[in-house]
Amino acid sequence: MSTPTKKRTIAPELAAENAELRKIFLAKKKALKLTQQKIADELEVTPPSIFAYLNGQIPLNIRAATTFARMLNVPVSAFSRRLAREIDEIASSQTAWIGNGNVASAPHPIRSFSYPLLGWEQIEVAVAMEAVERYHVGELKLPSHSSETDAGRHAYWLPVRGQMMTAPSGITFPEGMLILVSPDIAPEDGQFVVARLKGSTDGTFRQLRVDAGAKFLQALNTAYPVERLDDRWEIAGTVVSAKYPDTLFRA
Repeated sequence: MSTPTKKRTIAPELAAENAELRKIFLAKKKALKLTQQKIADELEVTPPSIFAYLNGQIPLNIRAATTFARMLNVPVSAFSRRLAREIDEIASSQTAWIGNGNVASAPHPIRSFSYPLLGWEQIEVAVAMEAVERYHVGELKLPSHSSETDAGRHAYWLPVRGQMMTAPSGITFPEGMLILVSPDIAPEDGQFVVARLKGSTDGTFRQLRVDAGAKFLQALNTAYPVERLDDRWEIAGTVVSAKYPDTLFRA
C-alpha cells in the first residue's frame, strides 16, 4: 500500500502572509482581469506555483511579493510587513552602495527631483530624450518617481526586468526595482549602464567592464554570458541611482 503524501506546511506567521495575499487576490482579480496564469507568466513559473503561494503551501519571497504587489496594485506591506521591511533594507543598502562611487555620481544631490518612468521600448537615446522633454513641458503624461539625485534634464526611471542583475550575494538589482538612467553622463569602468542593440528595441541593463582597452557588458547573475561592447551596441545611459517604487511601502 502506498504511503499518503504529506501535505506541505509552512510556519504560521508565513502562512498568514499568504492568507492575506489570497484575500486581496480574490477581492481584486475580477476588476483587474487577473488570473493565476497571468501572474505565473510574469513570474516565469507554472500556475501550480501561484496556487501554492495563494494557498499557503510555500512562503513568499521578495520577487514573488513584488510581482503580486505590482499586479494587484497594492504595497507589499498590505500582506507582508516582513518582506516590506526586507525590501526597505535592500533599498537603503543600495543607496549607501551607490553613494560609495560604484554608480556614476550626478551633480548637486540637494533636493527632490521628479523623473518620468519609461518603458524598455523607449530607451533609444533620441526617443528617450524626446519623451522626457515632452514630459517636462507637459505635452506627455507619464508616471513619475522622485529622487534626491540631480541626474540631468534627460534622465528617466526604468523598471528592472528579469534576473540578469540579480546576484546571490552582495549588490543586486531584483526585478521590479527602479533604476535612474542618465543619457547625459558617460560611464566608466565598473559603473552600471543601459545599452541597446542598434536597430532594435532589444535593451539590457549590465555592468560596464573595461579590460585592456576592450569594453564588455557583464551581468551580476553569472548564468548570463558576458557581451562584448562593440559597434553593434549603443549606450543609452548611465545608472545614477536605484530604488524600489514608493508604492511598495504605502499601506
